[in-house]
Amino acid sequence: MDSFVGALPELAVEEFVGRLLAAPSEVDLLVAAGDEDSLRHALEVEPGHPAAVVALAELLVGKGEAEEALSLLARIPETGETRRVAALARLTVSDGEAARAVQAGTIEERLAELLDHVKQDSAARQEYVDLLEMMPPDDERRERHRRALASRLF
Repeated sequence: MDSFVGALPELAVEEFVGRLLAAPSEVDLLVAAGDEDSLRHALEVEPGHPAAVVALAELLVGKGEAEEALSLLARIPETGETRRVAALARLTVSDGEAARAVQAGTIEERLAELLDHVKQDSAARQEYVDLLEMMPPDDERRERHRRALASRLF
């Protein structure tokens, strides 16, 4: 561990602080590049790098490769971001109603359609939860729909 005692010239303090601050790693630079080749290379260097996994998974969903995206996401711990990208991936491979609702901005209407089916139909329940994940976390409608789901299930 680096340390110093007493007063030092400004330049010495700047050098000391510079050594303490980590420079971006190779993987971080590859993730920042954001293209598929860079992200895949980042995962070769560090297979479980969360930002690389999420970025590549989101890119794959956009290319229609949702199954590979879901497989990648399963490699890292679940977070709000991984849930959102996984939901997006599942919605793209579903029957299309939910994906169309997301694109058209009619998520609430689709949630209303699904609500009557969530207790008996696990696919409807998963679609409902996935649609909730597509709403911003601080959206008050999201919490209202979560409560509606809970009241139907319990």
